[in-house]
Amino acid sequence: DPLAKTGLPLSLELGPGILDGIYDGIQRPLERIQQLSQSVFVPRGVDVPNLDREKLWEYTPKNVKVGDIVTGGDIVGVVRENGLFRNHYVM
Repeated sequence: DPLAKTGLPLSLELGPGILDGIYDGIQRPLERIQQLSQSVFVPRGVDVPNLDREKLWEYTPKNVKVGDIVTGGDIVGVVRENGLFRNHYVM
């Protein structure tokens, strides 16, 4: 795939489900790409979201109510991701 300079820092998306996947160096979900392409090779131009947009996660709010002011680093809720890590904190 061609490389386009955007002037922005390299970034990736974090969220529930990220720890259950296998990704390549630019955060493409290899298992979903394999299911889509039916090949062990990553096809040129493939565009698959790194996190599953269809899966619903059980969310438990933590001591936050409508109207509260929150800032970066405040824990507003918990999502149980898998058995290895007990909680994924939503900030």
